Amino acid sequence: MGSKISQAEILEAREKRAARQAKLIEKLGKTLICFTLNIAGPIKVFPLAEKTFAEGVRIVQDQLTCAGIKIIHMEVTVGPAGLEGYFSVDADPFEVKEIMMNIEHSSSLTRLFDLDVISPTGEKISRESLSGKLRSCLLCDNPAHICAGRGAHLPEEVIKRTIEIMTNYFQIQQANWIAGLAVRSLLYELSISPKPGLVDRFNNGAHLDMDFLTFIDSISVLQPAFFKMALAGLRSMNSLQDLMQEIRFWGREAEMAMRQATKGINTHKGIIFSLGIIAAAAGRLLQEEENLSPAKVGDYCKEMVKEVMITDFQQASTKRPLTRGIEQYLTFGLTGIRGEVASGFQSVQNYGLPALKKGFEAGLGLNEAGLYSLLNMIAVVNDTNIIGRAGIETQLEIQQILGEKLYGLPLEETFVLSLAKELDELFILRNISPGGSADLLSVTFMLYFLEEEQRNLLIEEKESITT
Repeated sequence: MGSKISQAEILEAREKRAARQAKLIEKLGKTLICFTLNIAGPIKVFPLAEKTFAEGVRIVQDQLTCAGIKIIHMEVTVGPAGLEGYFSVDADPFEVKEIMMNIEHSSSLTRLFDLDVISPTGEKISRESLSGKLRSCLLCDNPAHICAGRGAHLPEEVIKRTIEIMTNYFQIQQANWIAGLAVRSLLYELSISPKPGLVDRFNNGAHLDMDFLTFIDSISVLQPAFFKMALAGLRSMNSLQDLMQEIRFWGREAEMAMRQATKGINTHKGIIFSLGIIAAAAGRLLQEEENLSPAKVGDYCKEMVKEVMITDFQQASTKRPLTRGIEQYLTFGLTGIRGEVASGFQSVQNYGLPALKKGFEAGLGLNEAGLYSLLNMIAVVNDTNIIGRAGIETQLEIQQILGEKLYGLPLEETFVLSLAKELDELFILRNISPGGSADLLSVTFMLYFLEEEQRNLLIEEKESITT
């Protein structure tokens, strides 16, 4: 937490703020926005407050940009009394005040924002001048100034509620971010073309019961469940094994939503399992302020399913009806997607991700790098979809052929596309669909996005505070 500040220091900070406002008005002659946070108590600067302030800066900038209002000058100061942001804009002060009031009433977090607007003549634009509604108390529905004047709530209650508002806002924001990356990963996997034997932008592969739009229908309904699983990870204080039990409900909900959207066709059951666990693991890592490296995410996924794996496979022979995955476990000892998760997605970590990054480094576009990653995984992974359709001997044959063709393959767009097209024709002819490898391509994209996007977000967050 930060340092405590005295009432005298708060009053001094207000005087300095007024002087700074007057100086900027005199120097620039433009409408001025002054942004501070409403934080009760003697501690005004702490990490969560800094994060809230950075979000406020982003929101103000975005809303002004959307309104076509240019920011002439911007500066941020940090003192014991809190963070302060100043935005000089070339616009009518009443229009700007309307935008700032809309921001203040847009969410629970923005209720903590103080966005004062001062005209070029030095006049502070009031809410009353625009018939703006009064701001409500954080703890009840009464006007905030009435509760403050009466001392209606204990300071501790207000501080606690302030922290809750900040925490909940960022948890929801992070859960939406994770869920969005999960959906994005599915859309990328679907769009990579030509994928051998799989539904893509060019054809239906070896599938007669589904097409590109079937997958779009399915993907479009999965975001809410991924959000709930990520949010569980962000909020749960239980063990990782207990977290796994918490998210199973949302996994089943996602499967039901998928089947309703596709009229009963199983497009994504396996990947709902994988991405759902990754979403929860990523949420837990963010809760613990850890980085989202593929290795870290994989370790958490491995820990989450440890008990589930033991139970599921111990009871395999007693389950009826037998799923394809259970049949292959009993016949060949193959653990399928459960085994991939239990290993921390080692096939992705050892083959999918390195191939994707190698493709990017060689100058391949996203489509070709994605194809190269997929081909590398088909060449080594025990794909239960291939085995279920064509038998384990066929898979071994395919892996031998593909391994030979990949060895020494020039990493150029033409060669990757040519090999993928050649295999697509072969797989369609022989009714082969590497659906397990396709799921792992989605996982590859997800792990790649989590690491890269987190790095970019941290850079942007740092810049928004220091600008």
